[in-house]
Amino acid sequence: GTDGLGVPDHLYRVPDRLSAQTPEDGWRSGAVEHDPAVGTAAAAWLTPAGGLPVVVGAADGDYHLLDLPGYAGNNWWMHVTLHEPTIALSPDGSRLAYSWAEFGPDSDNEPIPSGIRVVDLRTGETSTYALEGAEGTVVTEIAWSPGARWLGWAGARMASWTEMSMGGSDGVAGRIELASDARTELDIGSPEVSIGIDDRGVLAVGSGSRLRLWDGRHTDRARVTGLTDLPIAAGPGGAWAVPGTEVVTLLEGDDVRDIPVDGATRVFALGATAGDLVVSTDRNDGTGTTYLVASDGGAPRPIIDVGIASPGSLTLAVDLIDPDHPTVERPAPHWPWWTDRGTTILWGSAVALLVLVAAGSLVLSRRRSSR
Repeated sequence: GTDGLGVPDHLYRVPDRLSAQTPEDGWRSGAVEHDPAVGTAAAAWLTPAGGLPVVVGAADGDYHLLDLPGYAGNNWWMHVTLHEPTIALSPDGSRLAYSWAEFGPDSDNEPIPSGIRVVDLRTGETSTYALEGAEGTVVTEIAWSPGARWLGWAGARMASWTEMSMGGSDGVAGRIELASDARTELDIGSPEVSIGIDDRGVLAVGSGSRLRLWDGRHTDRARVTGLTDLPIAAGPGGAWAVPGTEVVTLLEGDDVRDIPVDGATRVFALGATAGDLVVSTDRNDGTGTTYLVASDGGAPRPIIDVGIASPGSLTLAVDLIDPDHPTVERPAPHWPWWTDRGTTILWGSAVALLVLVAAGSLVLSRRRSSR
């Protein structure tokens, strides 16, 4: 029922030479695309070298390195600070949410316009959700609800923020109902938290051993162990899947169950499909594996080999994962050798010269043969 769309069984690392940026020139790679209308996506993440958004097409498995309009990470300074921007793919793969910030000519003496943008990957149309207050809000975590009705987020509200500096912040989290544009916010101690949201708009905020479930007015609390700053997912049947060290914790009311994942360091949830939980791992060597966890128990079943070097930033179009046939085979990407836009012409000229030389050699060889 996905019309040929699917999630690849292997995700590959983007070469560092294609994702680096500099303070003077921004993204240097000629492989970077400026049109976000790339079609429905299967997966998205950020590269460790520069924080460049990567989107993998669900129809063909093509890799797209995107220069998103207003993406906060387009600013080199943002990538090297403690408050890094983020991206999140919608469960159906049609939209991409990302941290937004505009560094205009008044950045040194006016608040930075900032918040979240959502781009429709099929049309390229972008919606902006400004988060006002203080000198601007750096969004560091974004989560979609399973039905894509809500966005949950967390970040830092800056006391001082310019194009080249940051200083002083308060942790804040919130939720956005996309249809009505209604927004509510919650003060939190630190922006380094786990975030999740369900289709009722209940926001899950986790840090340390404490999990808060906030519906906009009231807060319920639950105790968990080993919480990391990786995503929380609304699981099947109203449950929550909470990230941990070597386990993912499933909360269903008062029932708390740890699901171990062999060979993993950090484990986090990406969503649920047909009642099964989709979880992924982030190992110390920059690799990971994505698993299906059946709602009726049983060992986690590996479905995706994650070799992207930054598994903790991965988001998947979980709606495209069928438990019976969870992934599809796609060819490995062929990366261009050039890294700079200016060298594209040079490489093109070199190839053309090689073709001419080869053609000349062939003509000469034929003439000698005829003699």
